[in-house]
Amino acid sequence: MRDHSKIGRLSQAVGEHFESWVDGQNEMAMRLGIIAHVEKNEPHSKVIGGQLRHTAAGVADRTGTLEGGRTLAVECKSTSEKRFAKAEVSKRQAEHLDAVARAGALALLLVEFRLTTAPFYKRYAIPWLETPWRTLRTAESLDPADIEQWRIAPDTCYLSKWHAGGPRSSSHGIRNRVYARE
Repeated sequence: MRDHSKIGRLSQAVGEHFESWVDGQNEMAMRLGIIAHVEKNEPHSKVIGGQLRHTAAGVADRTGTLEGGRTLAVECKSTSEKRFAKAEVSKRQAEHLDAVARAGALALLLVEFRLTTAPFYKRYAIPWLETPWRTLRTAESLDPADIEQWRIAPDTCYLSKWHAGGPRSSSHGIRNRVYARE
């Protein structure tokens, strides 16, 4: 019998580790003059039976503005599987990423493959409309070999490929800010 509470705790810890990495990446992007603003979007939730439960997926995990005014939307996913299934991105998230990208903004799928050997993580920032989904059997998915060109090198900001940075939008010493979860 599987211990679902243990699996849930492990899943939450892994998710928090990846979320922390993403937050650090966004802080780096701010220091480099790449992001003017970024916000974490929470899924729709309700209190059910005294516990907070996610009732529906929200839009992409992060939205913001790159320096220069271009909009940014990033969906973040982590997996220990050999392939990442497109079904892991909700219909609402996919529609949001489609709309953002088709409007000329930057929409990215940020995928982390967790490995059992070093380097333990491979992370990729893939332009949403260029995601090379392949149908195997009946489902669309991708694996690291499909997306190697978008691999994020260690100690590199995931946004560096799309924005070189530059002068900040605020020249009066007001620090740009990553908005904290409430």
